[in-house]
Amino acid sequence: MTRITASLALACLAGSAFGQVTRTVGPSLAFFDHLTVTAALAASSNGDTISVEPDTYPENLVISGLTVTIENADPSAGEVIIFGQGLGRCLLLPADAGSNVTLRDLVFQGGVTAVSGSGGGVAVSTGNTALIERCVFRNNEADRDGGGLFAEGVVTVRGSIFENNLAKDDGGGIYLGDTDLDATLEDLIIRNNMSESTGGGVAYQSAGELASFTRLTIENNTAAGQGGGFALLGDGSNAGVVRVDDSTFVGNASLNSRGGAFWVSDLDVGRAVNCLFIDNSAPLGGGAVRNEGSFDAINCTFVGNESDAAADTFDTTSSDTTLIVNCVVVNESADSHVGAGVFLPLFSILPEGPTGAPNSNGSFDADPMFIDAANGNYRLMAGSPAIDAGRSLGAFGGIEITSLLADLDGNVRNLDDTDTPNSGIPAWELNIDLGAYEFQPAGGVADCPADQNFDGRLTPSDFNAWVLNFNAGCD
Repeated sequence: MTRITASLALACLAGSAFGQVTRTVGPSLAFFDHLTVTAALAASSNGDTISVEPDTYPENLVISGLTVTIENADPSAGEVIIFGQGLGRCLLLPADAGSNVTLRDLVFQGGVTAVSGSGGGVAVSTGNTALIERCVFRNNEADRDGGGLFAEGVVTVRGSIFENNLAKDDGGGIYLGDTDLDATLEDLIIRNNMSESTGGGVAYQSAGELASFTRLTIENNTAAGQGGGFALLGDGSNAGVVRVDDSTFVGNASLNSRGGAFWVSDLDVGRAVNCLFIDNSAPLGGGAVRNEGSFDAINCTFVGNESDAAADTFDTTSSDTTLIVNCVVVNESADSHVGAGVFLPLFSILPEGPTGAPNSNGSFDADPMFIDAANGNYRLMAGSPAIDAGRSLGAFGGIEITSLLADLDGNVRNLDDTDTPNSGIPAWELNIDLGAYEFQPAGGVADCPADQNFDGRLTPSDFNAWVLNFNAGCD
C-alpha cells in the first residue's frame, strides 16, 4: 500500500510539472529549446511559460485558445523585441479564442495591420484575457484603431510604455472598446503617438465604465481631430464613463480641432481627479478640455493650456455640464472657458473669478504661488492662497471629497497649515487645498490633527482622542 501511494504521488507531481513547462527561446538549438517564439507556442500546452533570450525576433504571433506566459529571460541583459517587420501585427489574440496570455518585459515594434485592421502592435479581441506588464509598444501602425494596443477583452496593463504609434482612425497609442471590455491601466507612459482622427494617446469607446485609469503620463500625443491626449467617443446611444486618477496630461495637441488633452463626446462622462493638465493646445477651442457631454475635474491643476479661441482651457457646448471643484486654472486669456454649456467652478482659482474675496461658489482669482512653474513644479509655496481653500465635504460627479485620501504625490490630503486660516468648507476642522498637490507644512502635520493615528483616514477611532487632546490644548 505504501508503494502504491508513493507511486501515485510521484505520478501526480510529474503530471503537475509536465503541465507547467518552461520553454526557452534563443539563437541556438544547442542552448535553447526553440529558435522562435512561434515554434515555442506551437509546442506549448496550457500553463506553459516561454522564456525568451534578449534579441530581435521577426515574427507575427497568433495565440488561439492557449493559457501561456511569454517573458524576457533576462531584462537586465537587453530587450526582447517582437518585430512585426511591417508585415502584420506583432501579436493577435483572435476573437472568442479563449486565450489567457501574460506578457512581461517585451517590446512590440514594427507591427502593422491590413486594410481596416486594428491593433498594429497587439490586438486583444473580445473573448480573450491578457496581463501586460513592463512592456514597450513602439513604432506600430493600425489602418483603423489602436496603433499600439487594441483591446476588446479583459486586459490589465501595468508599468508599460506606448510611444511613436500611429492609428489612421482612433487611439494612436491605445484603443479600448466593445461591451465585453474589462480594462485596468496603471503606471503607463503614453507619449508621441498620433491619431489621424481622435484620441492621439488613448481612445475609449464603450458603454458604461468598463476601464480604470491610474497614474498615467500622457504627453506629446497628437490627433488630427479632437482629443490630442484622450478621447471618449461614445458607443451608439449608450454613454461611456471614464475616470482618470493621479495622472498628467502634458504637451498634447489637437491639430485641427478641439480638446488638446481631453475630449468628451455628447454621449459620454469624463472625470479627472488629482490630475495635471499642462501646456496642451487646440486651435478651435479647449486647449485642455473640449466637453460635449459631462466633465468633472476634482483637485486638478490646469496651467499654460492654449487655444486660438477666446478662452484657453475649456470649451463647452450648449448641452454639456463642466464642473470643476478644488481646482487651480492659470492661462493667458481673461477667461478659462468659452461656449454655451453650463460651466460651474466651485472653490477654485481661475481667471474669471473675483480678485480678493471668493464669490458665493468659493472661487476667486489669485496667483496660486507654485514653487517653480517654469521648471514644472506645480506644488504650492507657503502662503499660497490655494492652501486650506477647498471644499472638503460633498459629492460631485459621484466622487465624495472625503474619499480623496492622497494627492498626486501620494501625500495625505486635508493637512492643516496652522499659518493659513481655513477659507473653504472644512471637514472636521480641516480644509483640503486646491489643485493636484496638498501643501506639506515644513513642521509636518499640525499639533492637533484630527487624524490621531496618522493613517491618512478620519474614522470614529480618532474622535475621542481628538476631543481629549483638543480640550487639553494639544500639548
